[in-house]
Parts: sequence; C-alpha cells; structure tokens
Amino acid sequence: QPPSECSHTDAIQYPRRYFNEHLLTLVMRLDSIDTQGNANLRQQRKEGVKLIQRTLDKLDSYKNRIQSLIDQKIIA
Repeated sequence: QPPSECSHTDAIQYPRRYFNEHLLTLVMRLDSIDTQGNANLRQQRKEGVKLIQRTLDKLDSYKNRIQSLIDQKIIA
C-alpha cells in the first residue's frame, strides 16, 4: 500500500514498482517449474518468461518517461 502522504512522483512510481516486483516473482515461479524433459512445457515456460520480460521492459520505459517529466519539472 502506498504511503498516505506522498508526492505525485511517489503516487506514479509506487504502482510501477509494485507490478515490477510481482512480475519478477512470476519469473521466479516459472523458473522453478520442472519440465521433466517435456519440450512443449519448456517452450511454454520460455514464452511466459519472454512475455514477462517484455512487460518489465515497458515498465522500465515508463520509469524513464516519468523521470524525464520530473527532470523537466512537469511533475513534482
């Protein structure tokens, strides 16, 4: 839960960090799956990890955009 007293920046960054943490947890859960040599299951796990990585990359790009707005004093 975000702090009760927070800046606009914190209010924007908190959800991004929250989702980032949960996505990383999902990657760890996928990594822990024992495919027991099942090529189809291994491929599905791999695709799941790639999808999560693309989503993490998007979150990182939002972080950069937000930081740019902060640097330009557009948001405080």
